[in-house]
Amino acid sequence: DPCDPNSNAATCDQDGDGLTNEEEIAAGTDPENSDSDGDGLNDGEEVTGIDDPATTVVPTDSSDPIDPCDPNSNAATCDQDGDGLTNEEEIAAGTDPENSDSDGDGLNDGEEVTGIDDPATTAVPTDSSDPIDPCDPNSNAATCDQDGDGLTNEEEIAAGTDPENPDSDGDGLNDREEVTGIDDPATTAVPTDSSDPIDPCDPKINAPTCDADNDGIINKYEDTNNDGNWENDDFDNDGIPNYLDIDDDGDGINTIEENPNTNENGQPIDPQDTNKNGMPDYLDIDDDGDEIPTIDENSDPNQDGIPNDAQDTDADGTPDYLDSDETLKITNSFSPNGDGVNDTFHIKFIERYPNNTLTIYNRWGNLVYKKKNYDNSFEGFSTGRLTINSNRKLPVGTYYYLLDLGNGTKPQTGWLYLVR
Repeated sequence: DPCDPNSNAATCDQDGDGLTNEEEIAAGTDPENSDSDGDGLNDGEEVTGIDDPATTVVPTDSSDPIDPCDPNSNAATCDQDGDGLTNEEEIAAGTDPENSDSDGDGLNDGEEVTGIDDPATTAVPTDSSDPIDPCDPNSNAATCDQDGDGLTNEEEIAAGTDPENPDSDGDGLNDREEVTGIDDPATTAVPTDSSDPIDPCDPKINAPTCDADNDGIINKYEDTNNDGNWENDDFDNDGIPNYLDIDDDGDGINTIEENPNTNENGQPIDPQDTNKNGMPDYLDIDDDGDEIPTIDENSDPNQDGIPNDAQDTDADGTPDYLDSDETLKITNSFSPNGDGVNDTFHIKFIERYPNNTLTIYNRWGNLVYKKKNYDNSFEGFSTGRLTINSNRKLPVGTYYYLLDLGNGTKPQTGWLYLVR
């Protein structure tokens, strides 16, 4: 017996694999381990290619007795994907023996299980992590779906969506639903087809983040009564809800032209409020608070919704509809003597009240002048009433006027002195 008395003798086959200790050393195998590479074939079978009935695996040819992946890459001790874990260890960890980075996060499976860096990879572990969770340890990994919308970070970048926001355009459908057209039961909205995941108006213009009327204000901020339903708000009662109405207050000037001053989210922030009454101009029918509706101040003569042609009566650079100083100015005296100066009873800005009626009385209460749509044409001649003859030149003296603007406001009264 070559193994008696010394099992380390060169001719001894101490592990019973068919190779002597001397042959094992020559082959680089372990004389004390019948299957040095643990692949199921003993060392003798691998060196000779001859089957040993004592083993279950049958060789088809000779193979490398110290390579656990030869001849079978599925052997338990083989590390077929080169990640530092054997197939057996991969199965135990739940990873893929054929994929060195099962979760695609940049760290191979061995690095994640052990926390030890593999110089062959660019990512460096700081600790052990879950090898089948692409978001562990790095939620920015390409294969991670950090916002849980069903798209990986890599897919989000390709689609132009936000990897950290499941609904990038805020329209109620998550990004994957829009990209694929497949419903996600976790959301209340249901897609009918694929749509643009970064267009809040696709597929529905009534989505909260859509600006359906392109006025700079997104739909959900057109909820003027703050009841949470922007679809039923119609500030100017024109039959068009605010979110579809380019002129929310119906004053003839488009909302976007009245400086709602929205932020990047389409929310009005410190909108223009010319008369400081707490009502922004885009919802104020009398922007300058002069009791004359904006639409009646010749704010947009060509009616295109853009006030670049607005009337500026006093040429001060501020259009009438924003100029609170442009209130009526009624003169107290005039001198119709034909010298071209102060020859008529002048009421500044009277042209802004086309439905006005001016009546003038003498000191005895007799009507001496009356005109609808007064246009600064009274030159001191009577239009006739009682004892006053029509077209008669009125004498010097004090007269009294009553001016009805025809807009429902209280008529204005006062006196004027006629000098010749």
